Amino acid sequence: MLDELGSGGPPADFHSVVAFPLPALVVCELLGVPAEDLEDFCRWQVEAKEVGKPAVARAGLQSLWRYLGTLIERKRAAPADDVVSDLLAAAELDPELTDDGIAHLAAGLLFAGHAPVVAIIDRGMLLLLTHPEQRDALQRDPTLATSALEEVFRFASPIERQRAARRGGLTRYASVDVEIDGVTISAGDTVMFAVQEANEDEGVFLDPDRFDITRERNPHLSLSHGDHFCLGVHLARVELQYLFVRLFERFPTLGLAVGLDEIEPVREAVAGAVGHLPVTW
Repeated sequence: MLDELGSGGPPADFHSVVAFPLPALVVCELLGVPAEDLEDFCRWQVEAKEVGKPAVARAGLQSLWRYLGTLIERKRAAPADDVVSDLLAAAELDPELTDDGIAHLAAGLLFAGHAPVVAIIDRGMLLLLTHPEQRDALQRDPTLATSALEEVFRFASPIERQRAARRGGLTRYASVDVEIDGVTISAGDTVMFAVQEANEDEGVFLDPDRFDITRERNPHLSLSHGDHFCLGVHLARVELQYLFVRLFERFPTLGLAVGLDEIEPVREAVAGAVGHLPVTW
Protein backbone atom coordinates (compact mmCIF):
# COMPACT_ATOMS: atom_id res chain seq x y z
CA MET A 1 0.00 0.00 0.00
CA LEU A 2 2.87 2.37 0.70
CA ASP A 3 4.26 1.48 -2.74
CA GLU A 4 0.90 2.40 -4.24
CA LEU A 5 0.84 5.64 -2.25
CA GLY A 6 4.29 6.54 -3.56
CA SER A 7 3.53 5.69 -7.18
CA GLY A 8 0.29 7.65 -7.12
CA GLY A 9 1.71 10.93 -5.92
CA PRO A 10 2.52 13.36 -4.61
CA PRO A 11 -0.15 14.34 -3.87
CA ALA A 12 -2.13 11.21 -3.04
CA ASP A 13 -5.24 10.37 -1.03
CA PHE A 14 -3.97 8.54 2.05
CA HIS A 15 -7.52 7.63 3.11
CA SER A 16 -8.45 5.73 -0.05
CA VAL A 17 -5.03 4.14 -0.67
CA VAL A 18 -4.08 3.11 2.87
CA ALA A 19 -6.48 3.97 5.72
CA PHE A 20 -9.61 2.45 4.18
CA PRO A 21 -8.31 -0.80 2.62
CA LEU A 22 -5.75 -1.82 5.25
CA PRO A 23 -8.14 -2.85 8.08
CA ALA A 24 -10.45 -4.57 5.59
CA LEU A 25 -7.58 -6.67 4.23
CA VAL A 26 -6.48 -7.66 7.73
CA VAL A 27 -9.99 -8.70 8.80
CA CYS A 28 -10.58 -10.58 5.55
CA GLU A 29 -7.33 -12.51 6.03
CA LEU A 30 -8.36 -13.43 9.56
CA LEU A 31 -11.77 -14.64 8.39
CA GLY A 32 -10.27 -16.57 5.49
CA VAL A 33 -11.83 -14.58 2.65
CA PRO A 34 -9.95 -15.46 -0.59
CA ALA A 35 -8.06 -12.63 -2.27
CA GLU A 36 -10.25 -12.80 -5.39
CA ASP A 37 -13.35 -12.04 -3.28
CA LEU A 38 -11.93 -9.11 -1.33
CA GLU A 39 -13.25 -6.33 -3.55
CA ASP A 40 -16.86 -7.54 -3.46
CA PHE A 41 -16.67 -8.43 0.22
CA CYS A 42 -15.41 -4.98 1.17
CA ARG A 43 -17.94 -3.22 -1.05
CA TRP A 44 -20.87 -5.11 0.52
CA GLN A 45 -19.84 -4.25 4.07
CA VAL A 46 -19.57 -0.57 3.11
CA GLU A 47 -23.00 -0.65 1.46
CA ALA A 48 -24.48 -2.41 4.50
CA LYS A 49 -23.59 0.66 6.62
CA GLU A 50 -25.36 3.18 4.35
CA VAL A 51 -27.91 4.08 7.02
CA GLY A 52 -29.21 6.98 4.96
CA LYS A 53 -29.95 4.69 2.00
CA PRO A 54 -32.07 1.81 3.30
CA ALA A 55 -32.34 -0.01 -0.05
CA VAL A 56 -28.56 0.08 -0.56
CA ALA A 57 -27.92 -1.03 3.03
CA ARG A 58 -30.40 -3.89 2.75
CA ALA A 59 -28.92 -5.12 -0.54
CA GLY A 60 -25.37 -4.90 0.81
CA LEU A 61 -26.27 -6.79 3.97
CA GLN A 62 -28.09 -9.50 2.01
CA SER A 63 -25.13 -9.94 -0.35
CA LEU A 64 -22.76 -10.12 2.59
CA TRP A 65 -24.96 -12.64 4.38
CA ARG A 66 -25.23 -14.87 1.31
CA TYR A 67 -21.48 -14.74 0.85
CA LEU A 68 -20.79 -15.67 4.48
CA GLY A 69 -23.07 -18.69 4.08
CA THR A 70 -21.06 -19.76 1.03
CA LEU A 71 -17.78 -19.13 2.86
CA ILE A 72 -18.89 -21.30 5.78
CA GLU A 73 -19.65 -24.17 3.40
CA ARG A 74 -16.24 -23.77 1.76
CA LYS A 75 -14.46 -23.85 5.10
CA ARG A 76 -16.47 -26.87 6.23
CA ALA A 77 -15.29 -28.74 3.15
CA ALA A 78 -11.71 -27.45 3.33
CA PRO A 79 -10.77 -26.03 6.76
CA ALA A 80 -7.84 -23.63 6.91
CA ASP A 81 -5.98 -21.49 9.44
CA ASP A 82 -8.65 -18.82 9.90
CA VAL A 83 -11.40 -17.71 12.27
CA VAL A 84 -14.33 -19.21 10.33
CA SER A 85 -12.65 -22.63 10.29
CA ASP A 86 -11.97 -22.29 14.03
CA LEU A 87 -15.62 -21.46 14.68
CA LEU A 88 -16.73 -24.49 12.66
CA ALA A 89 -14.43 -26.65 14.76
CA ALA A 90 -15.94 -25.13 17.92
CA ALA A 91 -19.45 -25.83 16.59
CA GLU A 92 -18.67 -29.55 16.51
CA LEU A 93 -18.23 -29.38 20.28
CA ASP A 94 -21.15 -27.00 20.88
CA PRO A 95 -24.27 -27.71 18.74
CA GLU A 96 -25.76 -24.38 19.85
CA LEU A 97 -23.22 -22.61 17.64
CA THR A 98 -25.11 -22.77 14.35
CA ASP A 99 -24.10 -21.58 10.89
CA ASP A 100 -26.21 -18.47 11.45
CA GLY A 101 -24.35 -17.87 14.69
CA ILE A 102 -21.00 -18.21 12.95
CA ALA A 103 -22.13 -15.81 10.22
CA HIS A 104 -23.25 -13.29 12.87
CA LEU A 105 -19.87 -13.52 14.61
CA ALA A 106 -17.99 -13.15 11.33
CA ALA A 107 -20.07 -10.12 10.34
CA GLY A 108 -19.53 -8.60 13.78
CA LEU A 109 -15.77 -9.03 13.47
CA LEU A 110 -15.87 -7.43 10.03
CA PHE A 111 -17.85 -4.37 11.10
CA ALA A 112 -15.96 -3.92 14.38
CA GLY A 113 -12.58 -4.46 12.78
CA HIS A 114 -12.98 -2.12 9.84
CA ALA A 115 -14.75 1.23 10.32
CA PRO A 116 -13.35 2.01 13.80
CA VAL A 117 -9.80 1.19 12.68
CA VAL A 118 -10.18 3.32 9.52
CA ALA A 119 -11.31 6.20 11.74
CA ILE A 120 -8.37 5.89 14.12
CA ILE A 121 -5.89 5.72 11.22
CA ASP A 122 -7.40 8.89 9.74
CA ARG A 123 -7.40 10.61 13.12
CA GLY A 124 -3.87 9.52 13.91
CA MET A 125 -2.58 10.83 10.62
CA LEU A 126 -4.30 14.17 11.09
CA LEU A 127 -2.95 14.49 14.63
CA LEU A 128 0.64 13.60 13.70
CA LEU A 129 0.66 15.80 10.60
CA THR A 130 -0.74 18.80 12.48
CA HIS A 131 1.70 18.32 15.38
CA PRO A 132 5.04 18.15 13.54
CA GLU A 133 7.10 18.15 16.74
CA GLN A 134 5.32 14.96 17.82
CA ARG A 135 5.70 13.40 14.38
CA ASP A 136 9.43 14.24 14.50
CA ALA A 137 9.73 12.63 17.94
CA LEU A 138 8.18 9.42 16.59
CA GLN A 139 10.56 9.45 13.62
CA ARG A 140 13.54 9.83 15.93
CA ASP A 141 12.34 7.12 18.30
CA PRO A 142 10.04 4.47 16.78
CA THR A 143 9.65 2.85 20.21
CA LEU A 144 7.25 5.72 20.98
CA ALA A 145 4.72 4.09 18.63
CA THR A 146 2.99 2.36 21.57
CA SER A 147 2.42 5.51 23.64
CA ALA A 148 1.73 7.53 20.47
CA LEU A 149 -1.16 5.26 19.55
CA GLU A 150 -2.70 5.49 23.01
CA GLU A 151 -2.55 9.29 22.75
CA VAL A 152 -4.23 9.09 19.34
CA PHE A 153 -6.99 7.04 20.96
CA ARG A 154 -7.36 9.66 23.72
CA PHE A 155 -7.15 12.90 21.78
CA ALA A 156 -9.94 14.37 19.65
CA SER A 157 -9.51 14.79 15.91
CA PRO A 158 -8.02 18.20 15.03
CA ILE A 159 -11.03 18.75 12.76
CA GLU A 160 -13.38 18.34 15.71
CA ARG A 161 -11.22 20.55 17.92
CA GLN A 162 -10.92 23.21 15.22
CA ARG A 163 -14.69 23.34 14.79
CA ALA A 164 -15.41 22.95 18.50
CA ALA A 165 -17.39 19.82 17.63
CA ARG A 166 -18.32 17.27 20.24
CA ARG A 167 -19.43 13.87 19.06
CA GLY A 168 -21.58 11.34 20.87
CA GLY A 169 -20.01 8.73 23.06
CA LEU A 170 -20.55 5.13 24.06
CA THR A 171 -24.17 4.01 24.24
CA ARG A 172 -25.16 1.84 27.18
CA TYR A 173 -28.46 0.75 28.76
CA ALA A 174 -29.13 0.73 32.50
CA SER A 175 -29.93 -2.77 33.76
CA VAL A 176 -31.13 -1.48 37.13
CA ASP A 177 -32.18 1.87 38.59
CA VAL A 178 -29.10 3.98 39.31
CA GLU A 179 -28.89 7.34 41.09
CA ILE A 180 -26.03 9.66 40.12
CA ASP A 181 -25.69 13.17 41.52
CA GLY A 182 -29.35 13.30 42.49
CA VAL A 183 -30.60 12.07 39.12
CA THR A 184 -32.26 8.68 38.79
CA ILE A 185 -31.45 6.66 35.68
CA SER A 186 -34.18 4.06 35.38
CA ALA A 187 -33.67 0.47 34.28
CA GLY A 188 -33.89 0.34 30.49
CA ASP A 189 -32.87 3.97 29.97
CA THR A 190 -30.28 4.75 27.31
CA VAL A 191 -27.13 6.40 28.62
CA MET A 192 -24.61 8.17 26.39
CA PHE A 193 -21.18 8.54 27.98
CA ALA A 194 -19.32 11.72 27.01
CA VAL A 195 -16.08 9.89 26.35
CA GLN A 196 -14.10 12.81 24.95
CA GLU A 197 -14.84 14.94 27.99
CA ALA A 198 -13.70 12.06 30.20
CA ASN A 199 -10.52 11.76 28.14
CA GLU A 200 -9.78 15.42 28.87
CA ASP A 201 -10.47 15.29 32.61
CA GLU A 202 -7.92 17.52 34.35
CA GLY A 203 -8.25 15.39 37.46
CA VAL A 204 -6.88 12.39 35.55
CA PHE A 205 -4.63 13.74 32.80
CA LEU A 206 -1.75 16.17 33.14
CA ASP A 207 -2.15 18.99 30.60
CA PRO A 208 -5.08 17.18 28.90
CA ASP A 209 -5.40 19.69 26.03
CA ARG A 210 -1.92 18.85 24.78
CA PHE A 211 -1.31 16.08 22.25
CA ASP A 212 1.70 14.33 23.75
CA ILE A 213 2.90 10.99 22.35
CA THR A 214 5.30 10.54 25.28
CA ARG A 215 2.43 10.53 27.82
CA GLU A 216 3.13 7.65 30.20
CA ARG A 217 -0.10 7.45 32.20
CA ASN A 218 -3.00 7.35 29.78
CA PRO A 219 -6.15 5.66 31.18
CA HIS A 220 -8.41 6.89 28.36
CA LEU A 221 -11.88 5.44 27.86
CA SER A 222 -11.93 5.41 24.06
CA LEU A 223 -11.89 1.59 24.06
CA SER A 224 -14.60 1.39 26.75
CA HIS A 225 -14.03 -0.45 30.00
CA GLY A 226 -14.66 -3.68 31.86
CA ASP A 227 -16.85 -6.26 30.12
CA HIS A 228 -17.34 -3.82 27.24
CA PHE A 229 -13.63 -3.29 26.56
CA CYS A 230 -12.83 -3.45 22.84
CA LEU A 231 -12.34 -7.08 21.83
CA GLY A 232 -10.10 -6.35 18.86
CA VAL A 233 -7.84 -3.72 20.38
CA HIS A 234 -4.73 -5.90 20.31
CA LEU A 235 -5.08 -6.44 16.59
CA ALA A 236 -5.74 -2.74 16.00
CA ARG A 237 -2.67 -1.80 18.03
CA VAL A 238 -0.44 -4.09 15.97
CA GLU A 239 -1.80 -2.66 12.70
CA LEU A 240 -1.52 0.96 13.71
CA GLN A 241 1.83 0.90 15.46
CA TYR A 242 3.43 -0.87 12.52
CA LEU A 243 1.76 1.46 10.01
CA PHE A 244 2.84 4.72 11.67
CA VAL A 245 6.46 3.57 12.03
CA ARG A 246 6.76 2.24 8.49
CA LEU A 247 4.92 5.22 7.00
CA PHE A 248 7.28 7.87 8.34
CA GLU A 249 10.32 5.75 7.58
CA ARG A 250 9.19 5.65 3.97
CA PHE A 251 7.89 9.23 3.74
CA PRO A 252 9.83 11.33 6.29
CA THR A 253 8.57 14.64 4.86
CA LEU A 254 4.90 13.60 4.70
CA GLY A 255 2.46 16.46 5.21
CA LEU A 256 -1.09 17.55 4.43
CA ALA A 257 -1.60 18.60 0.81
CA VAL A 258 -4.61 20.82 1.70
CA GLY A 259 -5.66 22.99 4.60
CA LEU A 260 -7.37 21.35 7.56
CA ASP A 261 -10.56 23.25 6.77
CA GLU A 262 -10.74 21.49 3.39
CA ILE A 263 -10.93 18.01 4.95
CA GLU A 264 -14.49 16.96 5.73
CA PRO A 265 -15.35 14.44 8.44
CA VAL A 266 -17.79 11.64 7.65
CA ARG A 267 -20.63 12.60 9.97
CA GLU A 268 -22.33 9.20 10.12
CA ALA A 269 -19.08 7.33 10.74
CA VAL A 270 -16.97 6.69 13.81
CA ALA A 271 -15.38 9.88 15.16
CA GLY A 272 -12.19 10.67 13.29
CA ALA A 273 -13.16 9.28 9.87
CA VAL A 274 -12.81 11.55 6.85
CA GLY A 275 -13.89 11.26 3.24
CA HIS A 276 -10.44 12.00 1.86
CA LEU A 277 -7.00 12.81 3.25
CA PRO A 278 -4.69 14.36 0.61
CA VAL A 279 -1.02 14.15 1.54
CA THR A 280 2.21 15.25 -0.09
CA TRP A 281 5.95 14.72 0.53
